[in-house]
Amino acid sequence: MGQGLYGVGIRPGGLLGISWTWRRDEVFDYSEPLFYDEVVIVVRKGHEFNYQSLSDLQGKTLGTVRGASFGSAFDRAHQDGVFSIEGDNGARNRLSKLAAGRIDCALFNVGKAGFQETLRLHKIPKSQWKNFVVLPVPLREAYVRKFGGVERTEQILGQTQTTARAEGLPMDFSQGQVRVTTLPAHRVLWLAGEHGVQDAVGEALFRAHFEHGQNLADPSVLIKAGAAGGLDAGEIAQMLASDRGLAEVEAKLAQAHALGVSSVPTFVIDGKWAISGAQPPEAFANALRQIDAEQGAPAAPADGDEACGPDGCKV
Repeated sequence: MGQGLYGVGIRPGGLLGISWTWRRDEVFDYSEPLFYDEVVIVVRKGHEFNYQSLSDLQGKTLGTVRGASFGSAFDRAHQDGVFSIEGDNGARNRLSKLAAGRIDCALFNVGKAGFQETLRLHKIPKSQWKNFVVLPVPLREAYVRKFGGVERTEQILGQTQTTARAEGLPMDFSQGQVRVTTLPAHRVLWLAGEHGVQDAVGEALFRAHFEHGQNLADPSVLIKAGAAGGLDAGEIAQMLASDRGLAEVEAKLAQAHALGVSSVPTFVIDGKWAISGAQPPEAFANALRQIDAEQGAPAAPADGDEACGPDGCKV
């Protein structure tokens, strides 16, 4: 879900940034949205459900601030009776209702990290944090916000899927993929590297997400994928329940940040050079020649001399 922050006209020469509600719309003159917040759905632990679209909220009672709107589709679903809304005056009241079972879901327009900050600000004891679960954000919904609309999102996903399948890679974006933190999956890959089976585990994780739409933050998914790649299931479970490998993975993330890595795939060569995006073999060959030239090494053969083949490039 996304909620917009808009510019609101107060008087000539004056503007105020304020979230839209239908009640405020009767009073204020809103501009086009300036940016969108990430709205998350929070439920009680043990009451999780698969959320992919508004229809998955059928029959549920949602808690949110009184008069809030999360877009025309949300308002229409509410008016059509897909779900009901119980308004409140703030986050603490909403969480109390959720904990007591008076509502099925609580909506927060601050993202997952912001929700945890909300718990801190309202002095909710950490011992109670585990009682609340933030539902994963559907991948398509996240991309609609990132790329600016449904049409652009479908175009990007369609092109990516077609290109992948042409290369023999299993990819199916109709499987309900969700956007989650990939830190646990990277820790499993680190463990796989320690045992020399990183490629096989990486392939299993790829298939779990892109082919089957499984949640890569779910320990059971990670354990199954890791075991399929050659790791011991018990060792994976023990690692995920501890801090093992966390420092090493965070160090790699810091190194990637220092190299300016901000997208995937990104290929890092000799820890100094990075090539971003899914590039054809020619692009890698040209990059390797440039690196050789900068290092003063002999240049790779020119095109036509079989510089690159199915097994890679000669340098």
